[in-house]
Amino acid sequence: MVLCLLPSVEKSEAVATTISSLVDVSSLFIKHEKKTPCNEMEIFLSDKVGCRTLFCPTDMEADGGRCTAIRYKTRGIPLDLLFESNAVIDRDFTFNHFIDTVLEKIAKGLDNQSCPNCDGNCFNNTDICNGTCVSGFFGEECGLNCTTNCRYGCNRTTGVCNSCAKGFYGENCNETCPENCYSGCRQSGSCFGCYPFWFGDRCDQKCPVHCDKGCDAATGECIYGCKSNFWGTESCNKTCFVNCYNPFGGPSCIQMSGSCIRCKPGYTGLSCKERCIIANCDRCSNEGGIPLCYQCLPGFTGRDCNGSCPAHCKDNTCDQLTGACTCAEGWYGDDCSMPCFGNCALCVDNSTCIACIDGYYGDRCEKRCPSNCEKCSRDGKSCPGMCNGWDENYGPICACRRSECAQRESGSYKCLKCKKESWFTQDSGCCPCSDHCNGSCDGVNGTCTYGCLADYHGPTCDTQCSTHCNGSCDLDTGECEQGCQDDWVTPTCDIQCSVNFPHCKKCLTYKTPQQHDAYCSGCAEGYHIVSHGGCVPCDHCLNRNCNTTTGECFGPCVDGYFHSTLNFCDGECNENCIDGKCNNNDGNCTKGCVPGYYTERCLIDCPSFCSADGCNRDTGNCHKCADGTYGEYCFSSCPTNCLTKSCDRQTGACSECKLGYYGETCDTRCHGCLDVTCSQTKDCETGCMPGKHGRYCEKKCSENCYVCDQDTGMCLMCITGFSGVGFRGANCSIPCPDCVNEYEKNTYFPFHGSCYHGSFGQLCMKNCGNCFHSTGFKKCEKFSGYCSNGCASGYYGLTCEEECRNCQPDTNNMTVCDFTSGSCQDGCLAGHFGLTCNFTCGNNCLNNICERTDGSCVDGCISGWQGDQCNIAKRTQNSGSSLSGGKIAGIIIGIVFGVAFASAVIYFVIRSRKRNTMKRTRVPHREFSLD
Repeated sequence: MVLCLLPSVEKSEAVATTISSLVDVSSLFIKHEKKTPCNEMEIFLSDKVGCRTLFCPTDMEADGGRCTAIRYKTRGIPLDLLFESNAVIDRDFTFNHFIDTVLEKIAKGLDNQSCPNCDGNCFNNTDICNGTCVSGFFGEECGLNCTTNCRYGCNRTTGVCNSCAKGFYGENCNETCPENCYSGCRQSGSCFGCYPFWFGDRCDQKCPVHCDKGCDAATGECIYGCKSNFWGTESCNKTCFVNCYNPFGGPSCIQMSGSCIRCKPGYTGLSCKERCIIANCDRCSNEGGIPLCYQCLPGFTGRDCNGSCPAHCKDNTCDQLTGACTCAEGWYGDDCSMPCFGNCALCVDNSTCIACIDGYYGDRCEKRCPSNCEKCSRDGKSCPGMCNGWDENYGPICACRRSECAQRESGSYKCLKCKKESWFTQDSGCCPCSDHCNGSCDGVNGTCTYGCLADYHGPTCDTQCSTHCNGSCDLDTGECEQGCQDDWVTPTCDIQCSVNFPHCKKCLTYKTPQQHDAYCSGCAEGYHIVSHGGCVPCDHCLNRNCNTTTGECFGPCVDGYFHSTLNFCDGECNENCIDGKCNNNDGNCTKGCVPGYYTERCLIDCPSFCSADGCNRDTGNCHKCADGTYGEYCFSSCPTNCLTKSCDRQTGACSECKLGYYGETCDTRCHGCLDVTCSQTKDCETGCMPGKHGRYCEKKCSENCYVCDQDTGMCLMCITGFSGVGFRGANCSIPCPDCVNEYEKNTYFPFHGSCYHGSFGQLCMKNCGNCFHSTGFKKCEKFSGYCSNGCASGYYGLTCEEECRNCQPDTNNMTVCDFTSGSCQDGCLAGHFGLTCNFTCGNNCLNNICERTDGSCVDGCISGWQGDQCNIAKRTQNSGSSLSGGKIAGIIIGIVFGVAFASAVIYFVIRSRKRNTMKRTRVPHREFSLD
């Protein structure tokens, strides 16, 4: 049955116009096989091509309304290539589908013959591709090749590559990526990543020279750290402090801050600039003025590293607190002072050797290892490691020789025959038959052909029967047939119980896959069994009173240990317990903590600003504060204007203020006082500034008065006026216009102009003291002689006439003391003490050194004397030389009266000086000359 297509007359032209170049329109008018015309065909065109709905003839209903085939041609191509020959077309099959299918098949089947690189339709009349080009081509006809390094094709119009192959960049991908790019580059030429030590968009910049393992590829920052001895957040361009040290290698200081990771031996602080105060100390702290040593230098021990380690300690190091150490090779004992016997390298006593020195073996290391064997096993049957002359000698005991081979396997080193009959082949050489063969041996495996000589056994007769057998041994296994002698165990009687397990009462044998071995099943009193089957002393139990199986102590522990688990004395008292002693049951320190620690077990450091006396064991409160701090834990700093470094422990109030300040915390300046100097309670003891009077110099002098009496306010000197007109009279109310810079007619002394440099007084007849001067001219206040610029080196006081004595010179070898009090700023010379170093240390002080504050002897007393100042003679047994009670009483009374008299004299001298000091203030200098 054939389907007939009958386009209407008015629309057939549109159909022909649309598909004239694609379909032979005449072929659409197909005859029904009964030559009966179709009832109707409706075609509807939309846009240029449009669509038509095709219906089968009505007379097809009898067959189910189906068309069984369509057979017509389009430009010579059968349409059954477009539709399967048995295709069924339903009534709702539209002409749109037909047209679309025809266009697609024809475009791909015919027109690609004109545009070979076109992935779409090709217009025959122009050969222009009406789609996209096949990958690798571009242009209107898709006839141009994309460049070789293009990836995923190129732009249809311009030929610019869509992407580049690895290693290339640019529009045409003809540029090579920069050489330091890692994993290629982008099409713009920027690198995906850089090789180590390069950075930048194109990886063309070198990382900073001190970066470790490269830098950030974008910024160049040293994000992987700095090389040793350098730091810096970005470029590691700063050098670590010279004493920084890293024991594990790598950077010696922190990259961000430059603080040292650790200091070289003998230094401390963040920058390791401070030397350890304690000599022979490797790691220390000087924080808060309290010297602590955490680790001594090799060879030293003790909290202050003032003791020596035992002579034969391994690596010359020992425990800092106890002095105990691991012994060096060849020594044993608590202090490593006892040598091991014979050729023993490591022993526990004079009968038990754990390891032999190289070249020896045996229970007491009495036998030499086989020749060519540098080190052998304890039984002498194997040589671990390399043989001497390893290119020639080899084998379990280095007895085989490669040169003894007479014939080798072709193409290999395997030996087939030996030069001598008394040798047998093994690997690349030959080994000698055992000396204990009863004749010769097999040339291939070394088995003794005729058995072994007496007392030897095994296939190669290289094992001797134990001398500790009760009789003979089995010639094959070597097992003692009648058992072992006392103290020997295993079937071959080769393990001595007392030697291998010292202090063991009984040993038992057990079998391993390789051999028989032994273990201790019971220890002697004072010892207990450990996991490896040996006996160790119950050292931590008092009198070694313990269970010989479990090691539990039956009584208390020895000093330094406590019961941390049941009755085992396995807890060690904290090293910060005084004398290392603690409670047997809980480990709490029984005698307290050494200074610097607290809690029941002395586990926690006292606050860092406690004095050397430490802190309260229960609360951690400091007993005393270090200089410059106060509070319960001494965390607060004393006010900066305290004269000394100390202040009240509770309130922080200063005991004395620096020059020019007053108040509890010395935070208020003495504004009206002469030389800005006042007492702790604000009293202006040296007078007032010009124009002021009163106890606190808080009142103004009368008008026109320059200087007035501090107590009464009576004017002592009038002002001159700024225009040369002065005043006179008791109240400075009388002008004296004719007396400018001349002698006043009534009194014949000058007004308050200045004196020449180096002099002072109303008539400038007195010489200034040792005032400081930088210009070569001494200068002081006219009326009082006060040195306003301070004193020259070595002097102090208002007029700088007092000499600093016994002061320690500073770094410039200058003697410096406080301008007002005379206090030596850098301490006293040896043999002196006191604020002004005016007292002499006692003659009995050791090294003639005493504490500056109270004269107590720092290093103790010389022989025969005692007391803080070493002024008390020690009692002797010789009664004939002792003083009577009356004599001693007389001496004491005389000393008391002498001290009282001296104190009274000093008091009146000081008071007299104060009274003679004029209660007036420094006059501003006004230079003039006396003609």
